Amino acid sequence: MRYTSNIFIIYLSIGIILTVLGFMGLLHPLILATIFFILCTLLVFLLCHFLYKLPNLKKDELLLTYVLVAIWLLHFLQVVVPETGFDAVWYHLPVISKVYEAQSLVFLPELYQSVNPLFSDLYFLTGYSVLGDTGTKLIAYIFGVLLICVTYCLSRLFLSRKFSILIALVVSTFQVIAWQSASFYIDVAKAFFELSGLFFIFYSVTQKNKKKFWGLAFFSASLASKVFSLLLVPFFIFSFGLKEFFSMRVVLYLVILFGIPLFYFYFAYIHTGNPLYSVFIHVDKLQEISGEGSVLQLILYKVISLPKSILIFTTARDYVNPMLLLFFIPILLKMKSIMQEKKLQVLLLFSVAQWLLWWFVPPVSTRYALSGFITLLLLGVIVVKKQYVKTKQQEKYFFLVLLFFALLAVVPRVIVAHRSLQYILGFQNQKEYLNQFYDGSIDEKIKTWYKL
Repeated sequence: MRYTSNIFIIYLSIGIILTVLGFMGLLHPLILATIFFILCTLLVFLLCHFLYKLPNLKKDELLLTYVLVAIWLLHFLQVVVPETGFDAVWYHLPVISKVYEAQSLVFLPELYQSVNPLFSDLYFLTGYSVLGDTGTKLIAYIFGVLLICVTYCLSRLFLSRKFSILIALVVSTFQVIAWQSASFYIDVAKAFFELSGLFFIFYSVTQKNKKKFWGLAFFSASLASKVFSLLLVPFFIFSFGLKEFFSMRVVLYLVILFGIPLFYFYFAYIHTGNPLYSVFIHVDKLQEISGEGSVLQLILYKVISLPKSILIFTTARDYVNPMLLLFFIPILLKMKSIMQEKKLQVLLLFSVAQWLLWWFVPPVSTRYALSGFITLLLLGVIVVKKQYVKTKQQEKYFFLVLLFFALLAVVPRVIVAHRSLQYILGFQNQKEYLNQFYDGSIDEKIKTWYKL
């Protein structure tokens, strides 16, 4: 995994470079185009590395890999159709287009999101500089593939190659991943950074190497992508190790953890006088967003209605595979065993922390806690495999159940792919394609961005 982990580090380093260039006003089109080429080339290298491993796969592993590739070919169809993501056309694209024009980070009073942490957004800027909207969707696709790669790598620290590929396949069918891997949203990128942070912390223990601090650096990228990731800071510190974090190196670790987001908090402060400006904007709009009049009322309501979260989890518009519900009981029954193993304990606490973040941060959307749902799936499979699967026959049945739920979740994506092909094959023009997405709320956003 050394080759793969090094590519993850390079992707992170590129984001840091883009941040520095953004603050220095050096986001020149030629520089952005060069970085975009590097991002695409790195993905090709990563995929070639996995292709090189194909001859070593057993027959069932190879079959799973082919299914995985087919799913991602379906997802790619969405890259070459017009952007219709609500947040993408509302503020992601408008903000990044202004940044491109200014060749620097800019504050746009009409778009408060311009002072959000833009670490992930700047990756999308590189694609926009070359291919416009399609370029940003291609960056989204790159992050989607990276998320699946790090999911596989993280799973491989616990499970066999076959089950690790299967988990990557199941995660690929999550509706939010299928959607955001071809749309200018940053939640998939944020999930990649968070799972990479866990991977490097776990991997450093397994391999006894010195890459553990990269775990904090990836967590820092999460903080520099979404403000509410600040709520996960206690977990980030816990996963790194309380004794080690609060040692003589605590200042160094704090610099690594908060170094990247501080750039963006400072940018917000100098333009608005508030480093967390966008947070306060959301608090002011709490009634509109959540239906509750105050933060206290929201918290009380969420605490009381917490049991409802399980139902909403499976019925929300951006649902996660209902199969995750199957793992709740075995995880609860084996809680004592989980808490005795540090890595499983970390997976559990991370899943719980993300679940609570998803439930308490309005509006409720699984995309906010995507990495937590992935670790919940991984933890569930680990527990069942270790505690309940005792024979080859039982393992076969368990494998088939997971595969069935994964393939079942592909059906909606086939329907979406059919819709995309109508545009790709020329049976619809842009206006006809966009008309399908008018729902009374996104209409003006689409018309404004596409100047219709």
